[in-house]
Amino acid sequence: MQIESLFESSKYLGKLDRKKGDHFSSFLFQTSIANDPSWFIVRKYDRGEEYCIYTISDQPNLLIHLEKKEDP
Repeated sequence: MQIESLFESSKYLGKLDRKKGDHFSSFLFQTSIANDPSWFIVRKYDRGEEYCIYTISDQPNLLIHLEKKEDP
């Protein structure tokens, strides 16, 4: 797997909503796999400073979990 090229060709969409009790933050990226839109989630756990790829999905319903940006 070529992780570096995956990040280079993806678009950062934002942070996902954090549920009460979660011990991590999740970040959503959009990419294309086999010419189909796909998304991957990167997590950062509260107990450390490292980020990890949590999952890759072809389900667009992930977009409904993006944090809402506050109006100024």
